[in-house]
Amino acid sequence: VLVLQGGEVKTLGLILSVAGTFLVAVLVLFLDIFLQKKVFGPIAVYTRFVKKVSEGDLNQKIEEISSGDVGKLGSAFNVMLEKLREIDVIKSAFNSVAAHQLRTPLSGMKWVLKYLLVGDAGALTDEQKEMIKRGYETNEKMIQMVNNLLYVSRIENGKFGYEFKENDFSKLLEALRENSDIVFKEHGIELDIDNHVPVLPPFIFDFSNLLIALQNIVDNAIKYTPPNGKVKIAVDKEGDLLKITISDNGVGIPEAELPKLFTKFFRASNVVRLQTEGTGLGLFITKNIILRHGGSISVDSVEGKGTTFTIHISLILKKESLDSNA
Repeated sequence: VLVLQGGEVKTLGLILSVAGTFLVAVLVLFLDIFLQKKVFGPIAVYTRFVKKVSEGDLNQKIEEISSGDVGKLGSAFNVMLEKLREIDVIKSAFNSVAAHQLRTPLSGMKWVLKYLLVGDAGALTDEQKEMIKRGYETNEKMIQMVNNLLYVSRIENGKFGYEFKENDFSKLLEALRENSDIVFKEHGIELDIDNHVPVLPPFIFDFSNLLIALQNIVDNAIKYTPPNGKVKIAVDKEGDLLKITISDNGVGIPEAELPKLFTKFFRASNVVRLQTEGTGLGLFITKNIILRHGGSISVDSVEGKGTTFTIHISLILKKESLDSNA
């Protein structure tokens, strides 16, 4: 029989205690490595994946699928996203067909209403003119909605046409003012254009499409700014970039909804409550046009105080490189 002295018992107890602590630490370390590799790591990947999809980016796929139930979840995500892409293609095709079918009768209606308004069919009473004017304005809104559907469809199919050539940006700025001036006055909103680079040599951009992009932002500013409000357009030059900021003191955008701002059909919850008109397509179109110009667009907004869009456009783009990316 082995008999241990008191000191030896304490020593043995200490050794066993240290050994036990070490063993537990090793087990915890291996468990942590296992969980990181098999559970927490994949879940982090899936979380980033779901966030991007929720922001409208369907060009996602989980490449590294782990084993077990977590891996099955990754495979299910990939199958789900494939179905979403199929639905998106069908939706785009429907939008394109519907828009094409609607545009012809709407254009015909516009011609008839314009014909009546100018008096070519005979004199009208003031009441008749007002009724036809309202019909004409409603028809114009419908045409704009149809055009937006067509623009989105063409963007998604890579068929949104561009004509890049040297243009005068000051003329685009003037066209933007002329297009918006009457509407600003009707809404009682002040428009301030502050151009810090009035003498700017012509550079390469698509005049019509860039005008559409900026017009969409200005139209939103008008729509979501109350009477006696103000919209400011500022133009600056930063190295080889043209900086355009469009700011208003309107209703603003909830902070939590800002990541979705440039996705299709998105409309902020506060403007939906205001029952304002809109399809939620304008900023999606705007962003794609800006990116096609090699530019960038960002937004800063505080709900209840206003919104500022900041756009950068390259002044040194080469037409050949833009055409090759068409």
